[in-house]
This record gives sequence, structure tokens and C-alpha cells, in this order.
Amino acid sequence: NPGAELQVECPARTTDGSYCWVDARGNNHLDDPLLEGVMVTVRDITHQKQYEQKLARTTARLQRKNEQLERLAQIVSHDLQTPLSTAEKLTGLLRADLGAVDPAVEQSLEDLETTHQRLREFADHLPRLARESTGVGKATICDLQTIAEAAWSVVETGVLDLQIESTCRLSGDPSRLQRVFENLFQNTVTHGVEAVDSDQSYTATTVRVGATDNGFYIADDGPGIRPEQRDELFEYGMSTGSGSGFGLAIVRTITEAHGWTIGAVDSNTGGARFEVDTTQ
Repeated sequence: NPGAELQVECPARTTDGSYCWVDARGNNHLDDPLLEGVMVTVRDITHQKQYEQKLARTTARLQRKNEQLERLAQIVSHDLQTPLSTAEKLTGLLRADLGAVDPAVEQSLEDLETTHQRLREFADHLPRLARESTGVGKATICDLQTIAEAAWSVVETGVLDLQIESTCRLSGDPSRLQRVFENLFQNTVTHGVEAVDSDQSYTATTVRVGATDNGFYIADDGPGIRPEQRDELFEYGMSTGSGSGFGLAIVRTITEAHGWTIGAVDSNTGGARFEVDTTQ
């Protein structure tokens, strides 16, 4: 087969007796009067294979749990509907029976209704949250800038400006990674713009995205995050303002499904900075 090319990945024993993974490519040059042989190039891909194997194990484990988790979420969501409906009806009857009430009682009723509303939102979102948490597909090589710009194009960012300060290559599920950026951008809109209209000096104007030695970051120049809120910031239902409390929780579950970690710190301008470590 003159001119034929063959590629194979296999383990190979090194001079010290240990094994590594190699990518071997051979080209048939037997008909070439200068070479009269087969040219083989060998590349060490041990680290790449180790990462692929780790990711495959993580993905398989998540897939096994995915169906069970989604079934559980549907059951919990369904079982919450009846007691919630009962509680809402009883609150309505209580309000009707009381009529005009003291301001303190009125505030208590409003707080109760708000609690019911948040529980209903959680129940309605629960099955989707289960799918979001485990919906990580096969990893491919992605470009940080491309994903960030794609996410920016689907979020209503208003007057905010996006600046890509640097980029890098990521190995992950592109659609899930885009969702991470969408939720982080929306977080800036909700907490850095809409929630601070009364004080324009703290309103976010710019979102910056860039690579780090260990991964990447998304930062804004808004009011930032109070230190005491950072430990619980990524918990389900946790909101620092008018948000649902689900956006950052989804961000955390998607990054962790990739085997990564995420944390929140202050940006250089005093706003919020989210750092994702992809080396875990």
C-alpha cells in the first residue's frame, strides 16, 4: 500500500520498565527510492490519556446518577404541590377573615406569601435543575473567547460592555460551558446593574473575561460580594438580592461536573470576580 498512513494509540514500555501512552503514526515510503522504509513518529500522550480516563470515569458516574436524580426531583416537585396549594389557600382564607389588620400582621402575611412563592418556584425548577446539574456531554477542545462571546450574545446585557483580556483552550462540554458564562453574565446584570439603580456610582459597566495560569475568570466592576456571603453563594436557593438563587448554583454544579472548582473574590475594581480552576 504505497503512501498508506496508519495511526494507533497504545501503551508502550519505557527504558525504566514503566509504561506510558503514545500516539504512533506510520507512513509507507517503501516505494520512495530515498527512504525505502516506513516512517514512524511517536508522541507521548500519557497526560492526555490520564485526563480523558479521569473525565470518562466522572462522566460515567454522573450518567449513572442522572436518571435517579431526575426521578427524585420529579417526585419531590410533585409531592410539594399539594401542601403548597393548601398553605396558599389557607393564607388567602386567613387574609379574608382578618380583613383590615395591624401593619405588623400584614407584614407577616406578606412574608408568608413570599415564602410560599419561593417554595413554588423551587418546586417548579427542581426537575430542570437536576438536568442542568448532570447534563455534561463528551469533552471537546473549546476556545474561551468563542464561548464567552456566544454566551454574551444571548443574554440581555443592556449597556454592559464585554472585554476579552486573554483567551485559552478548554477541554469540556461547549454547551454546558456556555451556560456557565450565561449565568455569570446574568448575575452581573441582576446584582450589578438592576439592583443598584438607586446608586449609579456602584453600577457595573464592564465585564472582563480572561485566562489564568490555572483556568479562567469572569470579573465585573459592580458593587461586589460581601465576604460573609461567599461561603454560601453557590448554594441552591441562595440569593443576595432579587435573583432566584439558582443561577450560581447551576454554575457550580456544571463546573464540578467537569472536575473543576469555582470561587468568588474581589475584582481589581472592587466588583465580583469568579475564578474557575480547571487543573483539579
